[in-house]
This record gives sequence, structure tokens and C-alpha cells, in this order.
Amino acid sequence: MKVLIVEDSPTVRAWLVALLKAEGMEVVQAADGLSAVPIAAAAAPDVVLMDLNLPGQHGLQAIAQIMSTDPRPIVVLTGQLDSSEMDVAFEAVQAGALEVVHKPHTADPAARVEAGLSLGRTLRIMARVTVVRRPGRARPASTLPRRSNGLATSTLLAIGASTGGPPIVRLLLERIRPPARVPIVIAQHIGRGFEAGYARWLAETGHDVRVPSRATTLQAGQVYVSPADASFVMASPDRAILRRGPGDTPTSLLPSIDLVFESMARHHGSQATGVLLTGMGRDGARGLSAVRKAGGTTLAQDEASCAVFGMPKEAQKAGAVTELHSPEQLATILGEAFSVS
Repeated sequence: MKVLIVEDSPTVRAWLVALLKAEGMEVVQAADGLSAVPIAAAAAPDVVLMDLNLPGQHGLQAIAQIMSTDPRPIVVLTGQLDSSEMDVAFEAVQAGALEVVHKPHTADPAARVEAGLSLGRTLRIMARVTVVRRPGRARPASTLPRRSNGLATSTLLAIGASTGGPPIVRLLLERIRPPARVPIVIAQHIGRGFEAGYARWLAETGHDVRVPSRATTLQAGQVYVSPADASFVMASPDRAILRRGPGDTPTSLLPSIDLVFESMARHHGSQATGVLLTGMGRDGARGLSAVRKAGGTTLAQDEASCAVFGMPKEAQKAGAVTELHSPEQLATILGEAFSVS
């Protein structure tokens, strides 16, 4: 497997090169965004590891150029969790990056080894993702007819997403005119510490987006993003709690999309709407089945538009999906159903 490292710090770059070579990976390097674009085209790496704060040309610009000319799976490496850095990181996701990970800040050898192993696992996973050219941000108009599948009576909307999901979630919120007529719960697999930046980025759509830290009474018009280390699940029709720990879910993934969907099905029944977006694995399939069995509405992203058709595929195989649509079509459906006017 070949990795292109784009990092201006010689010290950090040398550590990353040594780490990835020890993992058996072939490594090519670039010290700035300007040189990264032609190197990516010439070296044809399986995955690109890109710092954002680069001299000459910002990492965000380099990502946009790579994705518009010779697309590759891109993982963003960020050293800060402040608001400005997070805003840029999610703009990078909007431009086509698949994942955002921490740049290790520790002198402890054991901690650095563990951080390196985790990074290596992430790069191997992302290298398997098929990406497509993204020439611009224009979206085709949807010609989907108005649906009459129970959405008009829905009282809660829950959206589950993983790899490639953030820009799709943002598109859906852009089409639901704020304030939405129901509460919206988002279960996004995301690295710990990134959820606040994710919520702030989603709030640019005009919605009131929150990351709950305790049990919460749900309000129509508000969007709730599950913390990265917990599942935001319904304890009653209008109240949600945080459930933490691996004992709460059959997988190690948090937030658990299954738990969110299952709790919604239990308390909202036929008035529940579950939407499952792109991502690896099978999280969400069991939960979406529960929503369908309860008479609720179940939608999923179609294969052609998914970065990874893993979770929607498993839900489809389980008979949990009533309709598969492109992000543009999903946005039209949800915008019509959940906008107040």
C-alpha cells in the first residue's frame, strides 16, 4: 500500500514516514500543498495523509485540486481542536476528504506507538474506499415526485452516518428549512473531540445544533449530535439520555446507530423516520429493521452515491429499507416533509 504524506514539519514528517514504513507501507512525501497535487498524480498513492496548515498553498486548496483532477482517498491530519481549525477540517470533508484524525501530541513512546497503529488502521480502511472526481459544488436538480409514505405524520427524524457522511448530513439539513417541525437526532461515527466542530459546521445551515452532555428534553426545531463516546437514545417519546460504554452495543462503535434507531422505534413507532447514510460495517441495519417493523419510514443512501455502501447494503439485505435514494433525492424528500413551511 502506498501513502502520500503531505506535512510541512520535517520532524513530524520523519516520524510519520518511519511509522508507516514500519507498518509495511510504501511512503512518498510532499512538504506543501502546491507540490502535493502533481506528486499525487504521478505517484498514484492508495491514500493521502494531508496536514491542513501548509505553506504556499493551504491543504484545503490541495484537497480540492486532487479531488477535481485525480481523486484519491484523503485523510486530514489536524493538530488542533480549536474552532478555526475544526471549521477548516470540515470544509476539507466538504471538499472530499474522508476522515479527520488527530496529529499525535505526546512524547510518551508507548502512546506514540498506539497513535501510530491507530493511524495505520485508519489509512488501510480509507485506502479501500472508492472515490470519484468532484469538479465543483454544483448539485443536479432533483426531479423526484412528492412522497406520501407517512413522512407527514413523523414526529422524530434520526440520521445515522459514518465514512463519507458529514457532507451528506449537511446537505440534508440545508434542504430542511430551519426550524424543522420535529427534533432531529444525528448519530455520526466521528473521532472524540471532533463532535463540537462538527456541530458548529452543521449549524452554518441555520439550524440550532447541539451536542448534549446530559439527559435532554427534545424540542422541535433543534438538531442533536450524539457525542463521539456515547449514544443519544430515547428514554421516552420526548426525552433522550446518553448511554456510554461497550456494554451498551454489540459493536465497539459509538455512537451506536442501532441503539438510536431502536429507541426511536420503541417510543415513536409508526411516527419514526430513520435515514441511514454511507459507511462501513453493519451498524444501523438492526435498528432500521426495528423502525420498519414498528411501521415507521426507513430511507437509505443508494450505492452509486455512497463513499462506502456498507451500512445501507446491510440494511437493505435485512429488509429494513423501504426506499434507496441519492443524497439529492433524500434532501428533497426530507426538505418537503420536515420544513415547517
